[in-house]
Amino acid sequence: MSLAENKRAVERIHLEVNDQDRYDLLAELVAEDMVIHSPVPVPLQGREGFQTLLGFFRASFPVQRTAIHALIAEGELVASHHSHHATHGGDFLGLPATGREIVVDGVEVFRFADGKVVEFWHNDDMLSLFQQLGLVPAQ
Repeated sequence: MSLAENKRAVERIHLEVNDQDRYDLLAELVAEDMVIHSPVPVPLQGREGFQTLLGFFRASFPVQRTAIHALIAEGELVASHHSHHATHGGDFLGLPATGREIVVDGVEVFRFADGKVVEFWHNDDMLSLFQQLGLVPAQ
């Protein structure tokens, strides 16, 4: 795939798979044996693990919208600078729904091979998320 096609695939993961809950698209975009690097405490390997990761956040934040600020592609990598806008509508790490609107910035990296994502680095600002929910004190 071209750099433009890889960038479009990342855009679709954010805007269609995540924001529109379109897990049916994962087979088209993500390799079955995808490797996932994430601080989130759920089992995370393969396409199924990626869906588990997305579902973990969907259960806690059922209303989501991603703003993509930049997609930068080089070689087999695409970096995504983005912000997740969401509503805390379900239990999150033991915290019941607060109804709070949150914004979490992130930079994630996707590695492609044979037209699909084969490796993913999840780097959303989890400290900011915890602060916005009141799980840890804000500075």
